[in-house]
Amino acid sequence: MKRLLVVGIGSPNPGDELGWQALLALRDSGLDVPGFSIEWREIEHPAVDLMPAMQGVDALVLLDAMPPDPALAEVQPLSLEQLALQADRSSSHGVSVADTLRLAERLQLLPGRLLILGLQGAGGHSATIACLVSELLAD
Repeated sequence: MKRLLVVGIGSPNPGDELGWQALLALRDSGLDVPGFSIEWREIEHPAVDLMPAMQGVDALVLLDAMPPDPALAEVQPLSLEQLALQADRSSSHGVSVADTLRLAERLQLLPGRLLILGLQGAGGHSATIACLVSELLAD
């Protein structure tokens, strides 16, 4: 069976807990992906904890709050380059998630399937996230 890691990036700081909230809501929704075992992780310090967490996984879904932007959807799929631009504008994690993923890419540690979702708004994103995860993992 393949391994899917779903990571909520966040902190207890107001406005930065959205990744954690989305992770818990998605887990509680009963997400089931045929052929994958799902692991759930809340990560506050991605520079330290993200690369060890993703070792040996086949697919990675990252959920992280992004600065409010009315031009973007409440659940916004992001490329690594788009994530880097978001991180340049605002990161509460010191070394950004994008920097950590770039390093993992250079070290050939990124899983074959990666979905980065920037989140904004009040929450209630589980159905949209589940749909995007299913699209990512469809054969």
